[in-house]
Amino acid sequence: MSYFLKKALTKPLWAGEKAYLWGRSIAGLRKTDRVMAFYPKTGSTWVRIFLYNYLAQQENKLSGAFDFDAVDAAMPEFANPSFFKPWPFASAPRLIKTHRPYQSFWKNRPTILFIREPRDTTVSFLHYANAKKEFGFEGGLDALMAHPELGLDRYFEFYMSWIPKADLIIRYEDMRKQPNVEFAKILRHMDIEPTEEDLAAALDASTMEKTREAQSRSSESFQSKFKEGFVFARKGESGEGKSLFTDTQEAYFQQRRAHWGFDYYD
Repeated sequence: MSYFLKKALTKPLWAGEKAYLWGRSIAGLRKTDRVMAFYPKTGSTWVRIFLYNYLAQQENKLSGAFDFDAVDAAMPEFANPSFFKPWPFASAPRLIKTHRPYQSFWKNRPTILFIREPRDTTVSFLHYANAKKEFGFEGGLDALMAHPELGLDRYFEFYMSWIPKADLIIRYEDMRKQPNVEFAKILRHMDIEPTEEDLAAALDASTMEKTREAQSRSSESFQSKFKEGFVFARKGESGEGKSLFTDTQEAYFQQRRAHWGFDYYD
């Protein structure tokens, strides 16, 4: 029995809500939508904050410091209540974020796939999974790697489904090394040609420090989704995962990677 089915049997109201959001979201897709596919902890918070700041600055809709509630309300996620809020930016096509593997209903919609080194992703996701109350996860790296819904197989499944379909692939590591170059690529994919000044202003408004400040300003409703002490903008380092994996964990990682035929990173 699958992890989802087990959870659905124990929480039928949760399952019904998820099914409703999924079906209604499919029905609400537009031909002009652009897709942003992220596995969790591969840069979705940073990218969405940047795009929110850039587009809001362009349309003079940004007054004062932003918070996570404003970003979530403006930047829709598939199969999430935010999907049904009005798209507020007339100067850009609607951008839809998803954490789920590719499905046929995304066909013919321009797609950006964001990718991060899998061991770094796993270590970052460990902190997130232990903090998000909805997951009900409490465990270490071994437990997360082997988890049927949150583990390495889901990472590889996600990317093996999206890589052949993506029009543009953005590496998290490249965003960290040269953010002006990579974020300009994202905007051009949306048919927006940014000036250096506008790009720099949006990047400056979207730093880790300002993201932490935004989290502290966010509503109690938002913050209550996570255990006390959780920080969205944790480190953003590259290479941390590989340095933390034990020999046994590295062997398991390599075995699962070979099983899926994933060769995007060494």
